[in-house]
Amino acid sequence: MAATPVEWGVSDSSSEFTDITALDVDGAGHVYVADFYRQQITVLSQRGRFERVIGRRGSGPGEFQAIRSIQATDGDSLLVYDPTLARVSIYAPGAAAPAYTVDLGPKLGGAAPFFLWKLPQQRKYLALFRPAFVFSGGKTDLKRRDVVRILESDGARGAEILSFPSRSFLISGTSLTPNPFGREGIVQPTAGGEIAYLWTDSVAVTTFSPDGRKHAAFGVPHQAPPVSRGDVAREAAQLREFGLPAAFERVVADSAPDRWPAATDLLTDRQGNVFVGLSGGARAPVEWAGFRDGRYFRSVFLPPHEKLRAVQLPFLFVERRDELNVPRVVIYRIAERSQQ
Repeated sequence: MAATPVEWGVSDSSSEFTDITALDVDGAGHVYVADFYRQQITVLSQRGRFERVIGRRGSGPGEFQAIRSIQATDGDSLLVYDPTLARVSIYAPGAAAPAYTVDLGPKLGGAAPFFLWKLPQQRKYLALFRPAFVFSGGKTDLKRRDVVRILESDGARGAEILSFPSRSFLISGTSLTPNPFGREGIVQPTAGGEIAYLWTDSVAVTTFSPDGRKHAAFGVPHQAPPVSRGDVAREAAQLREFGLPAAFERVVADSAPDRWPAATDLLTDRQGNVFVGLSGGARAPVEWAGFRDGRYFRSVFLPPHEKLRAVQLPFLFVERRDELNVPRVVIYRIAERSQQ
């Protein structure tokens, strides 16, 4: 069953973004957008209108060095996570200053997690640890692995949930960039306080309880399209546009697999639904398949190069980039009438 998205709102010039790293929406429809270069959070209405800004660059309370995760939590408080500061900041609804912060560093006993979310209705965090690249003699360890574990409310390490190969990168000398054809593992907390996991080589989601027990598995069969010579040429051209060394063009051509990853991303919402983006290739519309209680219930198609960032049915919150690569936030409403 395919649902038709209708544009409901879009951010305007009063809400300029440079690089959106995270987006979430609370129960009242306020949209929170993290901007990496500005190190601030812009608050929009459900129609995309500018409301206010939270935070600025710095190291003090209410200041950030590298916003990586934001989350509208229980009671519509806002969680902001900064891995550079190893700090969680919690804002009361509508507040401009944090109600309190949690310094995770003293209890972590090592590097801070790359991403972090609060598990709903629990005093625990879900943390994804991603190892840094360490070059020695011009080479780096390619057998890197991400680790997903539970952290206590003060940052103390709890149960390890799972481990999987780190996101694939293209490497030339000591330069690197994400592999456009690479596979990766994605995790998200569910509304029920579990952990959803997807390896993008297939459209198959596994959920785990906070103590590491496998709870359920579900998905749909989907074969991604082949990687064509045109696909490789376009990705190589993009690398040139970003000013990366010419050697990357050879690397991307040599490392291109037969097919695109089957899945593009994984999202969960406050109603307990799980959404998986199905790969259709570089220029094809992206199908987002929705699952409820482990059963497929609806798909929605978005234009290529639009990234679904959050869902609060019947609304979809999307990042769209214009011809100058400037991001905007677009809000879609799913039409009530669906067609087969």
